[in-house]
Amino acid sequence: MSNENNLKNDNRLLVKDVIELMLALPQLSPVNYFKVNKDNVSSQLIFDRSNEVDAGLIRLSGKDEIMVSATIVMERLLRISPQAATELALAQLIRKIYCFGAEVSAYDIVITNVNMSSPYHMEMVDGIKEGCSRISRKFNIPMSHQKTLFTCDPQTLDQMPSLVLNGLGVLSKEDDFVTSRFKTKGNNIYLLGNSIEDTQGSLFQKYVLQEKWDSLMRFDLDVEIKLKKVLEGLVSNKMIETANPMHRGGLFFSLLRAGYESGFGFDITTDMAVTPEAFLFGEYLGRVIVSVSPDKDDAFVDYMTSINQPFCTLGHVTKGEIRIDDQSYGYIDKDYSEVEQK
Repeated sequence: MSNENNLKNDNRLLVKDVIELMLALPQLSPVNYFKVNKDNVSSQLIFDRSNEVDAGLIRLSGKDEIMVSATIVMERLLRISPQAATELALAQLIRKIYCFGAEVSAYDIVITNVNMSSPYHMEMVDGIKEGCSRISRKFNIPMSHQKTLFTCDPQTLDQMPSLVLNGLGVLSKEDDFVTSRFKTKGNNIYLLGNSIEDTQGSLFQKYVLQEKWDSLMRFDLDVEIKLKKVLEGLVSNKMIETANPMHRGGLFFSLLRAGYESGFGFDITTDMAVTPEAFLFGEYLGRVIVSVSPDKDDAFVDYMTSINQPFCTLGHVTKGEIRIDDQSYGYIDKDYSEVEQK
């Protein structure tokens, strides 16, 4: 049965097929293949819980603060709208840092494969610079270099420019650290933000639907700014156990990454207002996954209601089983490396 027929006739079969198809993509593997052994120097500097988040955590020598670094590469959507794609990528980068309880301090950018003799390339550079300026103003976060850094290799002049973003933040107190890895069976899982019918710009759109990327995923900068303030309030009030900055692969793969290292699964219910593929695999912004311990559940719900933050209950953390809409999809400790591209 084709993917198109699955979309029309059997959403549950679609979900199973999509999961196995997308797990074969290297960028969605939950396994970190490149763990580096610590040497004597780095062992003294690396924050003890660095394996609990998808960011770099370095303990500043002689201080209580912990430096947080994160990197995002944007290439696939730059050609659609350089400015909007830059704003989108920077919003993702900022969210990736503040979800761990850190305050974002600054960011750097490098644009690769720039042919400065190409009007099209230089137009893209101008759009990237405008995107950076707007994000800096909106979030009040500076670019640490007051110039745009380029790389150019004559052998790659026929390639499209890529944008490399690196963000830095500071975790002032170790007690404010928030892991992205599930920690406790039975914790409730919530989705902050609205669910919408959108798979534009997603890996699902390209590799499952095999459609050309011709528009960006849904993105509202004002929503991102509010979401940042909401997370800061949740962290300072210690209402959440974990926070996961949803990104590549959508909600399902963000949950998978949250559970894989710790061995926990999840039991969730999809939103009937949107299709399962948009809910599970759409990569639109404005959403964060959090888990809350049962004893703080009432306080969390009251807080979300008091600040008018859209949210919904996804489900709960399991001992290892993955369940979606009362159907089992196996266990988190499955050897995903054996999944083959179909």
